[in-house]
Amino acid sequence: MAQKGSRDEEQRSPAQGDLLGERGHEGPSSEEETAAPPADSPGEEVDDRGYGLDELTRVPPKNKAFDSPPRDLPRDLVDRIEELEAEGELYGALEMVDEGLVGHELAPALLMRRVRILARLRRFDEAEEPLRTLRLVEPHAPEVSLAAGMLWFRKGLYAEAERELRAISFRDEVEDRVRREAEFYLAESLNRMSRLDEAVELLHTSVKRFPQSRAFQLLGRLYDRRGSPEEASIMFRIAREMGS
Repeated sequence: MAQKGSRDEEQRSPAQGDLLGERGHEGPSSEEETAAPPADSPGEEVDDRGYGLDELTRVPPKNKAFDSPPRDLPRDLVDRIEELEAEGELYGALEMVDEGLVGHELAPALLMRRVRILARLRRFDEAEEPLRTLRLVEPHAPEVSLAAGMLWFRKGLYAEAERELRAISFRDEVEDRVRREAEFYLAESLNRMSRLDEAVELLHTSVKRFPQSRAFQLLGRLYDRRGSPEEASIMFRIAREMGS
């Protein structure tokens, strides 16, 4: 469900703005990180959906298939599933997904959420089946890379997660919610691999575009691990202010 202007995008506190303005760990600008790769050469072969041969430089069309269920299902089905997820009612959410998939086995909006919920329940083998279906139905969609990256992260396969999540940054037309999630889980993957400087750099760039309390919480943990308690304290305080 793509909802821009959500709570995650609320304005920064003055302390947050000062900190990000004066720190030397900011990393590349948003233009550098999200810049599209060079355009395909005039003679490059493309398929009938407009994709070039190199998967990482493909620019997918706007894809609403991941936000809406099939037309003959309730229009608010995805909203209700995500509400249950947010409340931690994972089994209830999974039951709704499975009911929706009856007769709609290839619905991307439901398949993606099935992957995500099963991953959170640590039922990894079961999660891989809908992921394989997603790769067949929407092979080039960044939402599929996000679903795969989150699954590999929860399985503890952090290098595989990095590969999937970093690929999203090469895409041009990626919805904010997808890019926000990808950057957070990529930073967490880097953290788990003890690549702390890379994770800090990525998050300082990310929170300028997508301020969210959990990203500042992660920054606090990263600074703690780097032996910078004062900076960690500031990050934790910002996270608390955003979460209040």
